[in-house]
Amino acid sequence: MSKKITALLLALLLLLPLAACGNSGTDSGKVNETTAIPTTEDTTEAETTRDFPEYQLDGGGRDLNILYFDPVAFCGWSDQIACDVNVDEETGDLLGDAVYLRNRKVEELLNITIKEQAYTDRSTANKKIGAQVMAGSADYDICIPQWGELKSIIPAGYLTSLDSCLDFSKPWYDQKAEAAFKITGKTWGAISDMNYMVKLLSIIIMFNKQIAADYNMGNFYAEVIDKKWTFDRVKELGMLVSADLDGNDKYDKNDRYGFSGQDDAMYELYQSAGLMFCKPNAEGIPEFAMKSELAVTVLQNVSAFMNDKAQFFNRQTHGLNIVETENMFIQNQVLFLMRPMQSLLELRAMEADFGVIPTPLMTEEQENYSTSIGYTVSPVCCIPAVVSDLELSAAAIDLLSAESYYSLNEIFYEVLLNTKILRDDESKICLDMIYENRLYDPGCAYDFGGICTNIMAQSKRGPDTIASFLEKNESKVQKDIDKFIEGMKSLEG
Repeated sequence: MSKKITALLLALLLLLPLAACGNSGTDSGKVNETTAIPTTEDTTEAETTRDFPEYQLDGGGRDLNILYFDPVAFCGWSDQIACDVNVDEETGDLLGDAVYLRNRKVEELLNITIKEQAYTDRSTANKKIGAQVMAGSADYDICIPQWGELKSIIPAGYLTSLDSCLDFSKPWYDQKAEAAFKITGKTWGAISDMNYMVKLLSIIIMFNKQIAADYNMGNFYAEVIDKKWTFDRVKELGMLVSADLDGNDKYDKNDRYGFSGQDDAMYELYQSAGLMFCKPNAEGIPEFAMKSELAVTVLQNVSAFMNDKAQFFNRQTHGLNIVETENMFIQNQVLFLMRPMQSLLELRAMEADFGVIPTPLMTEEQENYSTSIGYTVSPVCCIPAVVSDLELSAAAIDLLSAESYYSLNEIFYEVLLNTKILRDDESKICLDMIYENRLYDPGCAYDFGGICTNIMAQSKRGPDTIASFLEKNESKVQKDIDKFIEGMKSLEG
């Protein structure tokens, strides 16, 4: 997080009676002994003392080609969301221009030209990177696939382990991502500030301030800070507002609801409890992590909630697209809307005020909030096993990530913290909580045994089916994990 936002939060903490609301993220740590390379005559003294990576590399003016999965195009999100991989020209868009300037700076440092190729078919990385490795060609220097694609391309030997290429202790890398992308001691993918799409896929709850005021619901922010923002509280408030507005004796898109989500709510609220589908063991091998009584109970409670047609509006069940669902929130038909953070950029035209808070604590024993990530479209940065210059590929990732940490992040937060999007200071504090508590789950990242996909479908079958579902699927998950690990071991000879 940028120092500007850190200062803002500290100031708010002094002014608001909201104690113990979390820190502002990672710090840059000690400065390297070497001095960063100045790139222009305008380089400031502060820039030369930053903990910025230094590379004595010359790409000779060559193209650096990046193949990447495009969640914006895949999901049909607003075209106002600038691509975080590359932008060809400055247009006046704050975020897009920041990406443009970041890339041009890295191009100058390495004497390269960044070129990108987007795709939306989630089998593309396996096909194109696989063909590149098998042919011994070097079509792409960096690939940014969707998480699920790693399950096939890692054991196939299509990727390079990043541990010797990148220093993951640096503040521009998310160390928590190690849980999902470090397998048997080797790291295959990097989550860094280079790709803000992962941040936009953090799951949040937006609440409609007009409805909250109409029903005198009090201060949700205080409840969050006091750790009283719980799943039971969500249900309690939802019961107050849910109503069959058109009087046709059935709940449909014309009525009012306490909560709006989609099939994904089954895993999003499960992970809101800090629970995972799979956890890495001491050897770095994922293991099934849904055997506990707590896991079963949370899933049963979530399933019961999602099947309460008066409480929970499921856009997929009702055949609504994302824009139509957001319009229900805009039209004061929904109290709580659970969506990826990306929706903030699509709600700027909303006249009624709304706030942003984390997904709730799911149990009384839970100490911290936990943020699920939209795994079905989340990207991760990788290097193919065959490239023309491994050091150059790694340096490009490192420099793009570091420059994002020092310059682009500030713009990213400025866009989100613009009063037209996050409309109060408390929402800004909650934003920090949401980012700090993101959960990286290898069970979701690789969807072993189809457990994440199947649990979403299982939610419709009701809470009484959960225990038997998990019992039946444990062996499927384990079989898929064993196959995945066996494939990796075969690469080692």
